[in-house]
Amino acid sequence: MNQADIIAAMQVLPEIDVDFEIRRRIDFIRYQLELSGQKTLVLGIMGGVVGLILAVISTNVFVAATNSIQKPYWIEMRTDGLALAFTAAITLLAALAAGTLPALRAKSLYLRDSTGRCL
Repeated sequence: MNQADIIAAMQVLPEIDVDFEIRRRIDFIRYQLELSGQKTLVLGIMGGVVGLILAVISTNVFVAATNSIQKPYWIEMRTDGLALAFTAAITLLAALAAGTLPALRAKSLYLRDSTGRCL
């Protein structure tokens, strides 16, 4: 059995096109997300993560920019871990609700054919 026979038996391409394979995998992931109805969930979580990262970065930039200014002793600028955890939890709950509730609502609908009968 030579290489051509193996390629024919396995029904694979003889050469790998990297750009095509990357595109194919991205399309597959996108299709699976749309099929599952969880696209909103993924987008919500990604938005929350980006927001948390921006909060940490902007707090650090603000602290660095105001280091030379005399602040009152009761003002402490820092990123609070408890606040970040609360924000992460709320983001996750909102993303779950936004992604799951429409799917549950669609699941409970009765599908009807053109005559009006339930399917």
